[in-house]
Amino acid sequence: MKPNVTEAVKTLLKFPFQDPKWGTKLLIGAALVFANAIIPLLPAILLTGYIARLMRSTARGNDPALPEWDDWGGLLRDGFRLWAASFLYALPLVAMMLFSIGFIYGPMFLMPILEMEGTSPDGGFVALLILWELGIFFFIGISMLLVAVYAVVLPPMMVHTAARNEFSAAFKIGEWWGILRRNLAGFLAAAILTVGIYSALIFGVQLLYMTIFLCLFIPLLISPVVFYLCLTSSVAFAQAYQAGSPASLPVESAEAAQPTESRLEDSQPPVE
Repeated sequence: MKPNVTEAVKTLLKFPFQDPKWGTKLLIGAALVFANAIIPLLPAILLTGYIARLMRSTARGNDPALPEWDDWGGLLRDGFRLWAASFLYALPLVAMMLFSIGFIYGPMFLMPILEMEGTSPDGGFVALLILWELGIFFFIGISMLLVAVYAVVLPPMMVHTAARNEFSAAFKIGEWWGILRRNLAGFLAAAILTVGIYSALIFGVQLLYMTIFLCLFIPLLISPVVFYLCLTSSVAFAQAYQAGSPASLPVESAEAAQPTESRLEDSQPPVE
């Protein structure tokens, strides 16, 4: 890799530990990850809200830094916004998976009913069963295709929603799709980096299975690993988003926040 790329990766991997209060912040995040296995939905929404803050700051051109764990009501709003948008985008995938499950387990319920009624399968039923089995492969194939599409559109959509800080931004497909097209290589690199970090972390956790004593701590160690992966992957995709944002459509700038009248006055030459 080129030196600048290597340095960027090092910065990404180290940024969670640059904060003076990194221990406390990572501990809170890991505790919420652990609580998510016990309490449904609420810890996940809070975590999503925290990730939304991190993505928003990075997508607006700031150096990656851990946000504060404050304004819990704001975390809930930001988290629910991203969670709801992701859920709506996932509905076609969920529906197709439910159809696939129905096709897989449907014959298991149908055959006992026929046996109870004393009906013997004829040739037409066997042909229908063969078509049913082919339908299983069809729905599984469509589900895999939707998973691939979902994996492509989810990162830019989530960063765009977090950066714009509005729910409707998730469905302004032309905006975030244009950013994805302009920096497709950056999003691909972020995805590859995320998979690499995930594989390395999982390999490290699997090493703990080699000792009986350390196996007892795996449930506790998984939580900080998952939270660290969320932090690094969200920053990687936010940086790819920021690099693909056109100059004509800045996410946030001092000039954009300035009133139009003030900008017009600043652009006029001074009168002598």
